[in-house]
Amino acid sequence: MLQEMENCLPSNFSADKEDKWIWHFNGNNEFSVALIRKYFDHQMLPSSPQLTTRWNRLVPKKINLFVWRLRRDCLPTSINLFAKGIDVGSIRCVNCDGGVEYTKHVFQDCIFVKSIKVLLNKWTKCVIPDDSMDQILYWCDSLNISVAYRKRLQAIIFIWWWHILKARNNAMHNDIHESSSDVFNAIVATSYLWIHNRDRKDKSSWDKWSGWLG
Repeated sequence: MLQEMENCLPSNFSADKEDKWIWHFNGNNEFSVALIRKYFDHQMLPSSPQLTTRWNRLVPKKINLFVWRLRRDCLPTSINLFAKGIDVGSIRCVNCDGGVEYTKHVFQDCIFVKSIKVLLNKWTKCVIPDDSMDQILYWCDSLNISVAYRKRLQAIIFIWWWHILKARNNAMHNDIHESSSDVFNAIVATSYLWIHNRDRKDKSSWDKWSGWLG
């Protein structure tokens, strides 16, 4: 059997060469994350611009993937689980008990989220629109600011959404109900930790960051 396997090897095969992976996707054998992203956007997700990925290098990969799932309404909210036949006990919003836990309610209409956004607007000196996630991202893209500032603001928006989900999960699974100021302070601290360590040009101190760079 060994001899038969050796006979199957190509004539130019050399056992002395180091094994390596070959990337044939783009024709030049060079791997590129950007090409993978374009493939997913244009080949697997061609039907709607809302499904295209957005990648911000100032936040961890899990946050970018979370935002992609959020924009596609693929998070395990109570109403989404209920729609799949899963017994969730209640479909009311655990943060305000003022509406059904649709994704739109959790991240846009909930009074708890709106109170956090008031603090966020004051800190960033912006007026984040009371709109859908995609419209907020389009608003951020349209701002007449530097690319670096826009990337930081977008990262903060991603982190805001992430902490909304964390607060929701804490309330639902741990019976811990955080205040809007607690969540806002966590957003400021997390954004400083992630952005400051990922942006080589950011030399801001904590005192300057907590007062926003402006």
